[in-house]
Amino acid sequence: MAGAGNRVTLDLGGPIKIKVEEGVLDALVEQGGAIRADGGLVYLTAKAVGEVTRTVLNHTGITEARTLSTGKDGKIYLMGGMEKDRIAVKGKLDASAPSGGNGGFVETSAAHVQIADEVQVTTAAPKGKAGTWLIDPVDFRIWAGEIAQSANGIGATTLGTALNTNNVTIQTNASTAGSGDIYVYASVTKTTGAATTLTLAAHQDIQISAGVGIFGSDNSPLNIVLAARATGGPEGYVWFESGSSLRSFGGDITIGGGRSGGFRPRVYAWKRSGSQNL
Repeated sequence: MAGAGNRVTLDLGGPIKIKVEEGVLDALVEQGGAIRADGGLVYLTAKAVGEVTRTVLNHTGITEARTLSTGKDGKIYLMGGMEKDRIAVKGKLDASAPSGGNGGFVETSAAHVQIADEVQVTTAAPKGKAGTWLIDPVDFRIWAGEIAQSANGIGATTLGTALNTNNVTIQTNASTAGSGDIYVYASVTKTTGAATTLTLAAHQDIQISAGVGIFGSDNSPLNIVLAARATGGPEGYVWFESGSSLRSFGGDITIGGGRSGGFRPRVYAWKRSGSQNL
């Protein structure tokens, strides 16, 4: 593990923490080794201070905080500032429960969160309930294929794989770094495992492109929650372009949005509704 900045704090007493304070220009925290804190907390953070600074948290190693047999779950946080900082999420983040109990919690939050195709994130719980992976940027895109390093998003196949062992929440927030929208440019399919939930909670809009969908599979249901204006934007809409669709295969589908001053659902579709074969 390496950290760069004016002040770097590494705390190994109890929860494992590394924190960069007063970050220098392009300060870097890199986790390329192995951290294990089963039943505990791993908190890696790099937050810039000042208008000309920004930090990057680059996770390429293994970070593990599994649930103990006693039932005490683990939590992993990769955290950056919400104005200009970036997290590159690679390697393995493991908050699973292989020995019983429920899965833990993983959070990857910063202005820009780039999820590599090869990442492995799991909160699986074979004897309990899967945990949650929270992705919390200012804008976010679900792409087809490989993502450019500077992109703020995740590959659709990578997200589908994550849903096999995790509940996944993608939540955008207000910031000068973006408008708080979520774009679905490629179809997401959960292929195996017990029911999990995909929640898209946008500060403003959610847009699902033409011919694109979000799907569960036979014997692998997916709950789908699309929530526009979820974090208090001035307006929020769920847009379904022509031929887009949601198929839960036995899961629940919840869609909502609203304007400031009261809840008024706003769902728009072109030519064909986005809620087919529910």
